[in-house]
Amino acid sequence: GGGRIFGALVVQSYREGTRFDRRNLEMLTFVSRHIGTALERKMADETIRRHAYHDTLTLLPNRLLFRDRLSQALAQAERREELLAVMFLDLDQFKAINDTRGHAAGDELLRETARRLRASIAGGDIVVRVGFLIDPLSLLMVMIVAVICFLVQVYSLGYMAGDDGFA
Repeated sequence: GGGRIFGALVVQSYREGTRFDRRNLEMLTFVSRHIGTALERKMADETIRRHAYHDTLTLLPNRLLFRDRLSQALAQAERREELLAVMFLDLDQFKAINDTRGHAAGDELLRETARRLRASIAGGDIVVRVGFLIDPLSLLMVMIVAVICFLVQVYSLGYMAGDDGFA
């Protein structure tokens, strides 16, 4: 589809002297085009699904996926009689960074913060970009104790963008 190459369809005969005629080649071309179309459709579906549930800037799950995971986590916490913490983070002076250093610097700060948050959470936790007015990132953590360790680990580090740093 669209001139893109997805792979190769190889057909081989183990009988000596076997040659494929024009009809065989036409059939193989037909089959390979249909396989290519199916692969292209599957890749497009995966892209649509990824965009529906993830923020394109940070690649974090979005509000829609957050709601789903939160309802699952709440149900699980209730069944197990466990505690659940939802933490909303606000990046101080984020608007000022966008205004003074430009949206590219703000975007880079969000991507770097998302990377650090993802690297700092446990397996059952999820970092989400919900896009509220109050905060650019949210975090659903299953264990409250992890919140304190997480904050110390992530925010004790400064962030450098080019020659300038955000503290």
